[in-house]
Amino acid sequence: SSNCFAAFACDASPVLKAAFSGRFQEGETQTYILEDLDVEIFDRFVLWIYTKTVKTESIGGVEKVKPSKETQAKFDEEVLKLLKLWVLGDKLLMPQLQNHVVAAIFKMWKLGQCHLESTSWISYIWDRTIVGSPVRRFVRAHVIRWVRKAHCLQHSEDFPRELLMAVLFSGQEIKTILDKKADTRLLWNLLQTESDWEVPEN
Repeated sequence: SSNCFAAFACDASPVLKAAFSGRFQEGETQTYILEDLDVEIFDRFVLWIYTKTVKTESIGGVEKVKPSKETQAKFDEEVLKLLKLWVLGDKLLMPQLQNHVVAAIFKMWKLGQCHLESTSWISYIWDRTIVGSPVRRFVRAHVIRWVRKAHCLQHSEDFPRELLMAVLFSGQEIKTILDKKADTRLLWNLLQTESDWEVPEN
């Protein structure tokens, strides 16, 4: 029932709890409008509310084997859906949901050695998050690790100025590691660390 869902939702999100229990319109109507939200993302959100489970689609892919174009396209689509779910969790102050999303993305990333080929999604994330956001660090890691110069020049409108500055400073860190001829695993850990993308739950 709607009352049952509201109870679970309020327990999961302090934003929803304040909205439904307050004297504002949401409290009086027991309705909270989530704008700019795909139906499928909302369905995944509802699943999380009830089960604390982040739904992911099985993509396939084999570790250390270059994915097919079809597999890569499916991976791109799935990660974008998960990132949208992360943004919703950010809006509703649900760090546990956000961290489960990060864990799901990281697992997919490691399993199939896939990466996001598109960069058109970056503005969606950037426009809906703040400076220092863990998901912005994910974007930085993605750009450094996967985006090539030619793609960056061809799709320059996809890259906010603040992101390019973050990439520049990270590049200086990378150069320091390479100059010291350190283990390449240090470089990989700098670019792709799950804990660096987590949201404090306390």
